[in-house]
Amino acid sequence: MEMLETLKGAVSFIIKQNKEIGYIPHRFISITQNGNAGNLEEIISRLVLKAELLEEIEGQIKEHSDMITIEDLIMGEENNFGFSENVVEIARANLERFNQIRQDVQK
Repeated sequence: MEMLETLKGAVSFIIKQNKEIGYIPHRFISITQNGNAGNLEEIISRLVLKAELLEEIEGQIKEHSDMITIEDLIMGEENNFGFSENVVEIARANLERFNQIRQDVQK
């Protein structure tokens, strides 16, 4: 879990895990510059807050229910990677939606 101690590590973990399950997150890789973007916290904040992306992510979760998202890791990290309360609240709400989809897919 040492890799997850940093936001860059979390992004790398997501990309690796998504690829392992057969989903290549091209957009996420590009936007985050494969985890190397200098303003990664700002980029991830925008991604979490961007409601238009939810439908796309939900569609991918329907196909890959074991897909890990940045919301999974934000909410799984004790300090939420230092994101603002607003980002954390939206990440929590998004994750609830994603988890509902995961449950529905597994029924």
